[in-house]
Amino acid sequence: MQNKIFNYQQMPISSSVLATIGGILLNVLSTPAFVGLAAAAPYALLKHIRVNNLLTTMAVTVSLFKSTIATGVALTTQSFILSSVSVPAASYVDWYGQARLESTDYLLGQSWGTTTSVTNIEIDGELGIA
Repeated sequence: MQNKIFNYQQMPISSSVLATIGGILLNVLSTPAFVGLAAAAPYALLKHIRVNNLLTTMAVTVSLFKSTIATGVALTTQSFILSSVSVPAASYVDWYGQARLESTDYLLGQSWGTTTSVTNIEIDGELGIA
């Protein structure tokens, strides 16, 4: 079976707590229960991530984490893809590569440097079934 391309646009990254990013991979990787079909676990291949800073006067720092827990109790010492990356004011940071997330994984993120959610994330990749 061929992988399918997916694009998630403009999801906020929390500036107060470590949290799942817009429920990403929580909903898209839910395996439906088909009668008579034993579907294998779905996965996502992340290929491009863009983090946007909507502030015009101040940089923000962003980290992304991979966890099997959908809350802020993930190991914050284990950054995934971006680790304390500074995003300049009114600018963005791009990441290109290949990172696999299983159906049991969550993508978590947090931004620092402001008290409001002014950072968002866009993700491109592929969905597949193992």
